[in-house]
Amino acid sequence: MHRRDYASVPFDRTTQTRGLRPQARRFTVHLVQRRPSLAQGTTMGHLADDVATAIRGQFGGPVPVLGTSTGGSVALQLAVDQSMRARVMALWAVAFLGTTPIGGPIVGYVCQHASPRWGLAIGGLAALTATALAGFPHLRRAWNLNRESARPPAPSV
Repeated sequence: MHRRDYASVPFDRTTQTRGLRPQARRFTVHLVQRRPSLAQGTTMGHLADDVATAIRGQFGGPVPVLGTSTGGSVALQLAVDQSMRARVMALWAVAFLGTTPIGGPIVGYVCQHASPRWGLAIGGLAALTATALAGFPHLRRAWNLNRESARPPAPSV
């Protein structure tokens, strides 16, 4: 079986960088991929250590990190103290994987007794609620920044 580096495919690279364009307008953005040919038994902690070593080597200090999918887990591990990694990752897993055993039966009950449409509506409502709760602080901050930049400069005396 032939293994290929997906990041080298132009379509993949385009879709990965498309989400970074808004940040690139205000910041210098570095797209980081995992190192190729990972050894068996490599953990997320190892990947986070690789990224931390690269950041120290390139910048020498803390930098903002944005991660999606696996990168989100790496970014989370970079943000916490090493002694707390396992606890934080356990909480992360409970938050994202642990909701299925609770929500699944609830939605199944609603689908069985009301209709499948109501089950889909619950899923859509949950997604919209999570997006609103996660996005509201960012929208508020962006709105305040835009308001401040639109103010005329203070008159000089």
